[in-house]
Amino acid sequence: KGGADKANGIILKDNADNSTVVNNILYGEMDYGIYIDGPDYVLISNNSVNLSVLDYSAGPTGIIISGSDNNNLTNNTAIAFGVGGGGIQISGSDNGVIINNTGISNNSQGISLSGTNNLLFSNRGSSISNAGIYIGSSNGNNITLNTAITNTSSAFSITGSTNNTFTLNTGIGNVSYGFVVSQNSNNSVFKYNVGISNSSGGFYLSNASNNTFISNNGTSNSSYGFTLYQSSNNRVIRQLGNGYLAGSTGVYIRESWGNSIEDCVSVSGVSNDIYVINALGAVNNSFVNCSYSLAKENVQVGAANDIKRKWWYMAYVNDSDGTGIGIVDVVAYNSSGGFNFNASTNASGWTNRTAITEYANIGGTRRYYSDYNI
Repeated sequence: KGGADKANGIILKDNADNSTVVNNILYGEMDYGIYIDGPDYVLISNNSVNLSVLDYSAGPTGIIISGSDNNNLTNNTAIAFGVGGGGIQISGSDNGVIINNTGISNNSQGISLSGTNNLLFSNRGSSISNAGIYIGSSNGNNITLNTAITNTSSAFSITGSTNNTFTLNTGIGNVSYGFVVSQNSNNSVFKYNVGISNSSGGFYLSNASNNTFISNNGTSNSSYGFTLYQSSNNRVIRQLGNGYLAGSTGVYIRESWGNSIEDCVSVSGVSNDIYVINALGAVNNSFVNCSYSLAKENVQVGAANDIKRKWWYMAYVNDSDGTGIGIVDVVAYNSSGGFNFNASTNASGWTNRTAITEYANIGGTRRYYSDYNI
């Protein structure tokens, strides 16, 4: 029995290393469908767990792997409706392979992961009122080609996790965010991910620093395509951040500093393309080689709010015959006579690419640095 009147399904304890749990069907009112509690090197494959009982009893979880390493979880479906629990829960487990599973829950996570050096590949997690896929306190994982869907919570949620790689994942939220990176989730790489929301943000960073984002899409109907909140020193490359309906903004920055947004694919919103706000300040954030409407660049009043608009620049030095000259210093001064950069040419006569500032928008007032004297 599990709880007061519920059974448990399949439970493996510490001494069950190298076991297999394959081709089982579990249905009913249980605390757990499949519970791997401690053993390592277990194969869990092609199982179907359905704990979607009508009375929504407390705490059902379809599949749990807890404190178990080097396991293989492949081609399983776990449905669990209740007050707690979740579809698939992987906790404190390392070096696992989690491929092509489906986890569904009504008010807990569809799939949750806490561990190190796991591969989470081609899984689907959905929830009505919680995260479709939740990554918490996890380091060094490869998380690729997964889909998370939710109605009222954040679809793909990452908290307190570092040094992970996220590639080709999709988060779709209705009321809340599509893709959230928060609570000291730092030093990770995000490539080709998509965050979509109807009435909240597509991509949302909160207290997330030193991450690299490459070719991600964040879209929202009525809110922000891409948000930086209390986040610093992130590099965002080839970002699409779009809002489509009234009140929407492409990129929203609040209480964030030292972020570089480069080579934008598209930054646009109906109300604002860029919106920078907060009395506490949002400083030293740069847009490099990003095209958007000046009329929709909204930097709120206050010296603590600023952005710099920059463009890539390379200089070429040649002799009278048109041949490139190496080891020549190229020095640039802005329109006020201030020093900007000093770069040396290589053997072909070109300097390395550098970012040169067109203007700084400080509290809504633009100060132009161009034209430059070279």
